[in-house]
Amino acid sequence: MVEKSVPRESTLRSYSPDVTLRFFQKKRLVIFYGSQTGTAEEYAIRIAKEAKSKFGLASLVCDPEEYDFENLDQLPEGCAAIFVVATYGEGEPTDNAVQIVQNLTDETFEFSSGSHRLDGLKYVVFGLGNKTYEHYNAIARIVDRELEKAGATRIGERGEGDDDKSMEEDYLEWKDGMWDAFAKALGVEEGQGSDTADFVVSELDSHPEEKVYLGSSSPFVP
Repeated sequence: MVEKSVPRESTLRSYSPDVTLRFFQKKRLVIFYGSQTGTAEEYAIRIAKEAKSKFGLASLVCDPEEYDFENLDQLPEGCAAIFVVATYGEGEPTDNAVQIVQNLTDETFEFSSGSHRLDGLKYVVFGLGNKTYEHYNAIARIVDRELEKAGATRIGERGEGDDDKSMEEDYLEWKDGMWDAFAKALGVEEGQGSDTADFVVSELDSHPEEKVYLGSSSPFVP
């Protein structure tokens, strides 16, 4: 196994709902994590936090098992997909990334357009691996290769972290160049980070009662 746990950063939650395009009304990044023990998810959250602080961009950090992957070709212009994927065992995807790897490598798999094409999609890849294993960062390399074959355009260089030495140093060395390329590809400028809210609160005149969540009572409250 090449992935290990790191302390969780809880200031930006990761999401795992059924993702549809409505989430991109205010979000320009979807960040998929292939994680067995939590490390890749933590790096995905860090990337989302940096996108917010550097550029003011909101992100959706997403478990790929919960994503309707055939809609990947529907990401709006000006958005990007980021893949933070660990290689597990002997060159295998983590459990939650099995389907996404199968869909990418299966040329008969059709996206919503009816073809296996992702023309116009911009993407970033960061892999987590360990050079003491034979198939070092195999999954990140497969994801990168298959996205490119499908017509997607990578932003910057593919990042590869080596857990045998220092995953953190590899990440730090990679990320600055990636963000520079990212800014050019998406036409954003560093320093635009702000306190802009990710959500808008609106008062409704009416609403279906069954949609209202009132919480649950605590067994500790009399």
